[in-house]
Amino acid sequence: MNLISLTVLALLFSSTIGVKSHFKIKNPFKVNKQQSKFSCTSAIERWKSGPGDYKSIFKTQPANWIDQQFQPNEDAIAWPQPLTANELTGYKSASWERLGQLNPKSTLFGTSGYINDIVQGNIGDCYMLSGSAAVAEDNERFKQNFVSLEKNNAGIYGFNVWVRGIPFVQIIDDSVPYDKKQKEYIMAGVGEDGALWGPLLEKSWAKTVGNYEIAGLGGSQSEVVNYLTNAPSEIFDTKDLNAASMFEILNSADDKNFIMTIGTPGGSDKDICLYNLPCGHAYTLIDSTIVKSADGKQQYKLVQVRNPWRADQDFNGKWNDNAKIWSTPGQTFAKQVNLEKKDDGLMWMEDFEVLKAFDQFEIGYYRPGWKHSWYEKLNDDGETSQYFITLDAPTLLDIKVEFYNPKMYGYDCRGEEISGGQLQLIQVGSNKVLQSKEITDSDRNGYINQSSSPVAAGKYRIEIQVQWTDKDVKDYTLSIYSAKKITITDSKGQSNEIGAHDYSLRQ
Repeated sequence: MNLISLTVLALLFSSTIGVKSHFKIKNPFKVNKQQSKFSCTSAIERWKSGPGDYKSIFKTQPANWIDQQFQPNEDAIAWPQPLTANELTGYKSASWERLGQLNPKSTLFGTSGYINDIVQGNIGDCYMLSGSAAVAEDNERFKQNFVSLEKNNAGIYGFNVWVRGIPFVQIIDDSVPYDKKQKEYIMAGVGEDGALWGPLLEKSWAKTVGNYEIAGLGGSQSEVVNYLTNAPSEIFDTKDLNAASMFEILNSADDKNFIMTIGTPGGSDKDICLYNLPCGHAYTLIDSTIVKSADGKQQYKLVQVRNPWRADQDFNGKWNDNAKIWSTPGQTFAKQVNLEKKDDGLMWMEDFEVLKAFDQFEIGYYRPGWKHSWYEKLNDDGETSQYFITLDAPTLLDIKVEFYNPKMYGYDCRGEEISGGQLQLIQVGSNKVLQSKEITDSDRNGYINQSSSPVAAGKYRIEIQVQWTDKDVKDYTLSIYSAKKITITDSKGQSNEIGAHDYSLRQ
């Protein structure tokens, strides 16, 4: 497979929000003053260095601990030339404040559920925030991402995440860029109920991909679903569907509690699209339902979405909060959906409106109880590698090849090139190819999906061949998602499953 040139994939659901004033406020933290040097692989190298001895920090609780891997300075905002898009120049001298000190009475998760915990700040990471909110819709699912469930005096927080298909503990401190004069957050803000997890998780993502600027250059919600769950995702183009088929897909996914997000077509979120929705913007897909008229003769298929700006007052669709249809005499539409008329970013839309207003939606196939199995391949030579699994019974599974997220290479480091190759599932003995997929480091649909059609008991060979660019770190992970753990071995009979999440510090 030839290297593929992509010009728009990195801009899926991107948004760019204008920079405010230039800040010249003294940094209140004592940090290492040695000038950091960055390269195209600095984020990858930082990840490979591991999280350090974070357990001792959690246990000893030194006041206002500082993460030396991601210090509260201008390098956390954006790297120097040439590794910058100059999107956040006005924020590089911003003040950094501790979330715990700004919110002494707040807790990690707040007091009233997740729904209003997310509010986007001044970078274009709507994809990250809407994806995170979609995962957070299920409390039990989401809390698996936290090393500790409590706020702490040291201001240290850990997240159980997935990087290149490997479980990893990402550690940060709670210092965030803050406008002292306006008394507002520069990046994501806290929840209406004081929940702190939004800006903390955003910072974890910024550290993983490099810095806040890289995190804010747009992306796909599936990147974040993958980061938090490693579950496979599928992207649907609304142009390929009609209202009925789209609603059937969404309603079925909602019934199964899958992770759902949706986005408006390209452009900037300063542009206005249909129904007064911002263009090029990502939303969490919250709910789907059918409301019926009192006599049962009419029914409407509704979908609820949420804007991570935590605002919907400009929305003018048929079912906006102030629409007359909610108060139709003799009807109970508002009661059927528990309508709250407030400027909270939550919007109800009819199926035909969704089809017209949005160009893509994504479904993350997280399945409670399913297990991840993986094999880490380092320094791949581009030749075909073989791996083996044995299934003792018919088995539902998904098979992926995980690369470093392209954002981890730094701004404009690889141009428009991406790495890609071939993934095959082959029955040993007969050499029958059950599935063959083209894979790239940017395509979430490129995986072997046997989640609804079980693979028969037997021995199987998985073949992977990757064509790398000359700028790649040539590592990948073979990842299998199934109802039970599956041993993966290489041609020498060896396994290589490294990495783990940490739940030992929970109270």
